[in-house]
Amino acid sequence: IISATWKPETHTLGFASEKSGLKTIYSLDMDNEKAKPQTITSVHVEDLVLRWPVSDKIIIEEKPSGLIRGSAWIFNLKKKLLSPLIQELYGLITTWDHYMVRGLSFSGGQTGRGGALRIINSLGKTIDRLTFITVPSKCIFSANDTGAIAPASTSTKTVPLPQPNENTLYCATPRDQNILSRSLLPDDYIKRVFYTSDNVYKINLESGLATTIFDDTDKNIDVQNPLLLGNKYIFLNRLDNKIYALPLPATN
Repeated sequence: IISATWKPETHTLGFASEKSGLKTIYSLDMDNEKAKPQTITSVHVEDLVLRWPVSDKIIIEEKPSGLIRGSAWIFNLKKKLLSPLIQELYGLITTWDHYMVRGLSFSGGQTGRGGALRIINSLGKTIDRLTFITVPSKCIFSANDTGAIAPASTSTKTVPLPQPNENTLYCATPRDQNILSRSLLPDDYIKRVFYTSDNVYKINLESGLATTIFDDTDKNIDVQNPLLLGNKYIFLNRLDNKIYALPLPATN
């Protein structure tokens, strides 16, 4: 197994394996003990990372390094079509909202140090640029309306409700931005050459307004893989490998 990812809101696992230089991507229903891996597609990519942001699309990225240019492709499971998404950026990493309307893209600096964050659309085009540096594994998208999204039923037909616009981004950002600007990213962070001490912010992507969730300088957290659950921001702290939760401010 080279890379694995979950299909959203299911127990179906997507994973890749290699044979003779060819990477084959499979899906496997983990709820069915008798299920066998189902082939999705095969690609010629040296090192790949899989992401499955929405049920009918899988993103294939090259493993990120600030030393080489990486690309990302999107595979449409309904159309069985592989298309380029983002091409030839140093240190490329992406993360996406739950509907693949917006994404967060990190790319390393051309000097081999630092990097930049962009908000992108489903075609990989830049919507906005962020003024701070962090790695996408410290961020997560959210809708302002966190209510359940379900079809609206009538006596004659089912009408799907509009998807919420996930215009809120929760990000943990290192207090010392200089450590990122002078480091090879994302390599040095992934290899744990350094650790960070983070603040956590809630950012409205429409207005640009940032609300502080955590900035206690007496406590140090190095946020990894955050999750929003109810009114809590849950994350793995790389400094001690324990899971923590921060309360989120009430919204009107």
